[in-house]
Amino acid sequence: MKRLLTFCFTLFFTFSLCAKNFFSTDEASQNAAASLTYYLEQLCLSLSDEQNAPFESVSFSEDDVMELWQTVESFCCRETSQTYAQSISNAFHHFRHIDFKQPKEEIFLDLFPCFLEVHSLWLTSINEDAVEASLEALTDLTEESKAFLNQKKYLLTMHACNQIQNKLATTIHDGEKNKLLNLLNWVSTSGMDASEGKWQKWKNYYNSSEKDPLKAALKFSAHYNDFQKNPKLSSSARKKLMPYLLPKKHAVKSHLDKIFLHARATQNPQSLSDANFQVISVQGRSFIHVLAHPSFPHYLLKVVLDNELRKKRSKPEWEWFARRCEYAKKVADLIDKHHIKSFTVPKKWVYPLPLKPSPPSSSAYKQKPVALVVQKMNLVPYQETLDTWRNQIGQEQLKELYTIVSRLSKVSIRPDNLPLTTSGKFAFVDTEYVRGSPSYGFIRPYLSKEMRVYWDRLVSKGGK
Repeated sequence: MKRLLTFCFTLFFTFSLCAKNFFSTDEASQNAAASLTYYLEQLCLSLSDEQNAPFESVSFSEDDVMELWQTVESFCCRETSQTYAQSISNAFHHFRHIDFKQPKEEIFLDLFPCFLEVHSLWLTSINEDAVEASLEALTDLTEESKAFLNQKKYLLTMHACNQIQNKLATTIHDGEKNKLLNLLNWVSTSGMDASEGKWQKWKNYYNSSEKDPLKAALKFSAHYNDFQKNPKLSSSARKKLMPYLLPKKHAVKSHLDKIFLHARATQNPQSLSDANFQVISVQGRSFIHVLAHPSFPHYLLKVVLDNELRKKRSKPEWEWFARRCEYAKKVADLIDKHHIKSFTVPKKWVYPLPLKPSPPSSSAYKQKPVALVVQKMNLVPYQETLDTWRNQIGQEQLKELYTIVSRLSKVSIRPDNLPLTTSGKFAFVDTEYVRGSPSYGFIRPYLSKEMRVYWDRLVSKGGK
């Protein structure tokens, strides 16, 4: 245990200010970090027999892994600050000396810190908030796996402390600094023994702020269907949702207002029918109803009904909707930045549901505060999508897909979530994500043998 503690503190607390600018100008290193993150996560999962199905897993040779480590390490050595280079060198050195013949628990204790370090660097490279990612990992701990639970909590708690320390070292205003100090104090003294619910409360605390930069926008939106004063939304929820509100002048908004200001159309299935909504599908794992309406034929509405009391992974529906909007924008930005030609993504917005009319005041109902508006994609039949992925995909499309996926937390890239449109592009229709490594394995079973070999080479060699 002393050996582990020494390594963890050396590894975690040597991470420096230069992390903020990590990979900002080096795409090869970013790709290497993405591929290495995926590999290390799969290796950790294999210790608890929870890795992806074999056909979805990309294989890495020992030479591939060493080259990925060396790419990241050599880039860090070019940085002016040597503190960060030392941190990566420590992780690399420790990884090379792991004895994979020892008991699985000992391997995990050696390996998981390496994964956390590389994962945090990759998150930094794709502009993710490392503090929020750490808090979310602890909030979701028991949702992910029961294997090595105590060890994960211990290492993740230390890692959360490290990420908070990193952010405290950056230039931030006094209000945020005080909040981070409070958070650090709680994590370091109580985090190890805290429940997931406690971690969720502190995550909400981290995401709220009296000096919210969106304060002016929130004031402007005060009368937007009771958004600001809605008791169903916390301040952290409003902060998350605010960037994605359906614009007041959007053509769809007036149609939605006509429906929802006069009836609680999302109360139950009958109320949907009464409001002339057509149910396209009901998604079993997320409890979402996908709806069409004759008033806005070019858009879809996604809702969780008021009589639905279940939650996906114990998270409220507004959080999943915010994630979908966030990653739709990220994908769109990546497509624009990298001049992607073969992929597209529908635009998504959040529509605040009015407080009144409301569902019955009963334990059988839980009023939902928002719905999701989605641009409708014109899709070809699903079998045509499958045939295209299997028989017509080439290296250029896969290179573009690798570029996008390497810059996103885990999103589904199976054909049902990357269908072919009538324009000939593939659409990222499901931009809901969970924190994790890039989802490289999802598309493998649907590729031809030749293209599967090419995809595996891209992943294992960091995009080369």
